[in-house]
Amino acid sequence: MVTKMLKELLLLPNLLSLSRIVLAPIIIYFVSRQDNRGALIALGLMAVAGITDGLDGYFARRFKQITKIGLMIDPLADKIMAAILIGGLILYREFPIWLAVLVVGRDLIILAASALMLRGRDVVVPSSEIGKYAFGTLAVLLGSHIARFDYGIEAMTITTTVLLCATFIVYGRYFLILRSGRDMPVRKEHAIIKYGRLAALGIYIVYFFYRFYLHLPVLLELNTG
Repeated sequence: MVTKMLKELLLLPNLLSLSRIVLAPIIIYFVSRQDNRGALIALGLMAVAGITDGLDGYFARRFKQITKIGLMIDPLADKIMAAILIGGLILYREFPIWLAVLVVGRDLIILAASALMLRGRDVVVPSSEIGKYAFGTLAVLLGSHIARFDYGIEAMTITTTVLLCATFIVYGRYFLILRSGRDMPVRKEHAIIKYGRLAALGIYIVYFFYRFYLHLPVLLELNTG
């Protein structure tokens, strides 16, 4: 059993997931330098972590290496990495403690609810689309704090808070459905709503990066000082 788990851990997709945990303290080290060169390196490492988050799932499907331990490690690695980054940013970037409590508290509540309500059942709580959006905005918020990007901090603090609160409702519904023994309903989204949502998201992403582009010269100038 232990040998099997070790073999699964050494699979490429799982190593990519675990690499995000390793990267987290390295990112905080560069943030702790309190200079913009360190901030730029930290942002680059965050980008690498984001790439691994996409590649682990791709390689798992591509090489047929989807395992139970991998399904657990992938989201767990994201949560551990986020917790480490938040802890470091509280120290070096004045990340709000109330938001840290909300992020970590939500994850602990979901884990506790899974252990208590679904104990002894071979059931995996599915990830929600709104949960993925919440983690995405949190990642952007962490990057904004690293870069001292005021617009990103303000916009993503509001967005992340709203989405995290919304996930309580979504996961609460998931737990009730799974607890009752029913199958998760298949969510069907009208094509107009889907493409409208994606278009609005795309437009905002372009605007966000435009604002970051305006901030970048300040970041680079301070880096040379």
